[in-house]
Amino acid sequence: MYISKELADLMEQSEIDYMIDRMKAIQERPGNPMGIDIQTFGGAAAFYSQAMPWPQFNTVKGIGEQEADRLDEILEFYRKRQGRCQFEVVPSKTHPKLMKALFDQGYY
Repeated sequence: MYISKELADLMEQSEIDYMIDRMKAIQERPGNPMGIDIQTFGGAAAFYSQAMPWPQFNTVKGIGEQEADRLDEILEFYRKRQGRCQFEVVPSKTHPKLMKALFDQGYY
């Protein structure tokens, strides 16, 4: 079965929107006890949780070629919080520039 780029983009955006809603709901608890932070970088969304170190709460979604030049900013977002992250790159957004930038930072 073939999925068009447009459908893949819609599915990814739906997942990003869900994750933003979920993380904001946790963040809005009095005092933000899970240490949630969310920041966008172009089309990419970076999710961070101090108290939940698992990858699903510390991940970058929506990253593509356009964000390759912002990789240092994204990594700095996590460095400032002393956190680790993972990158979720959907196949339709892979590009040599992005993949090389990730590889150069030790992500492969």
